[in-house]
Amino acid sequence: MDIKDQLKETAAAHAKVVRDAAAAQAVVAKDAAAAHARLMMSDIWHAMRTDRIVQLMLLILVLSIACGDLPGVKEFLYPFSMFKTMVHECGHALAVRLTGGHVTSIMLNPSPDAYGVTMFHGGNPWLYLPAGYMGLAIFGALLIWWGRKPADARFVLQ
Repeated sequence: MDIKDQLKETAAAHAKVVRDAAAAQAVVAKDAAAAHARLMMSDIWHAMRTDRIVQLMLLILVLSIACGDLPGVKEFLYPFSMFKTMVHECGHALAVRLTGGHVTSIMLNPSPDAYGVTMFHGGNPWLYLPAGYMGLAIFGALLIWWGRKPADARFVLQ
């Protein structure tokens, strides 16, 4: 057997070992992910059964979903809906400005649906398109962070 054949055999054996190791690693990773998911679900289930704050948050979530379309509720929540729309559109506008674009206008429609439109030109679409939702999430997280202490919470609410 010449050197070329030996090299081919060695390379084929090495490739088989690498494939087998990769397959074994994929099985271990899949098992680890499943075990982690089971652990997380058991933690969530335990918190739902024992933690009063988690139970209160779930109750508020269920009530807000169930009562969202009742007469009078939409009218009561309308200012919050408009504020949410304004923060969303400002997220788009900020991302356009940060990526070199120019914002020409922000329009909020005062209809019960409370939607808005940001008019602009330029900017990076990979950044300004998701920026409305990201801006809303970041703003909400900042409100929660600022409201950790009672004195700061009063300031933020004012």
